[in-house]
Amino acid sequence: MSVEGSTIVATQGLQLDKRQLAMLEMMGVQHAWPARVVVDTQVVQSEELIQKAPAEVPQKAPTDASSRHQASNSLQALAVAISSCQQCALSEKRIGSTLGEGQPGSGWMFVLGSSPVAADRELAMLKGSAQQLLLAMTRALGLHQQAHWVTTASKCASSSSAPTVEDMRACMPHLKDQVALTQPRVLVVMGTGAAQAMGLAQAQEPLGKLRNQRHEFAGVPVVITYPPEFLLRHPQEKARVWEDLCLAASWVETPTMPA
Repeated sequence: MSVEGSTIVATQGLQLDKRQLAMLEMMGVQHAWPARVVVDTQVVQSEELIQKAPAEVPQKAPTDASSRHQASNSLQALAVAISSCQQCALSEKRIGSTLGEGQPGSGWMFVLGSSPVAADRELAMLKGSAQQLLLAMTRALGLHQQAHWVTTASKCASSSSAPTVEDMRACMPHLKDQVALTQPRVLVVMGTGAAQAMGLAQAQEPLGKLRNQRHEFAGVPVVITYPPEFLLRHPQEKARVWEDLCLAASWVETPTMPA
């Protein structure tokens, strides 16, 4: 699983073995940051959670009287809420909703803009080369077996139109619930659309000015960086993404090098 456009970045004194270097080569950079390896991963799709959801799920009353959002008290309840949400125009064209994939409950959360829709109308976090590149990034960080979660700012998808920033902004109460329920230690926000929807960027603000610094969303530290699709078109930016991932890793408690 190789990725075009290799970029060499200083290792900053880290002692890397052949396996670690091989993982970095898949991403296209030569650098590493420690990350703890934890076995046992699982995939959680909203459709699966809906099937497991109880018939009646008690919900907390909204703290803002002007808001119709009710906070979900479990991932099952959140999946149900997302699948029936009508807070944006995209919901009228929705063919499905995806809560996320990975293992919730610890570590890293990667936030993409939206889920692509394949010709067979199947939803996925990413497809093809973009999916392979994100996998290479997580492997380079040592997260291929560690608990981490990949989700999207837009919680539903349409085969006829892409979500706007306003559509994604309507999903923010759900994303905040997701953060509260899974309690990640760091968020990696990939793309300006997601950053704008999360209130971390102004309209037309270039991503280059947002990256390599600490932001915050729902009380969790955030780093903003380029999405995999952009890196496929501009492989020379992979080194900057790696710098952003290293910054995010420095906020995660007690990282260690993968074996």
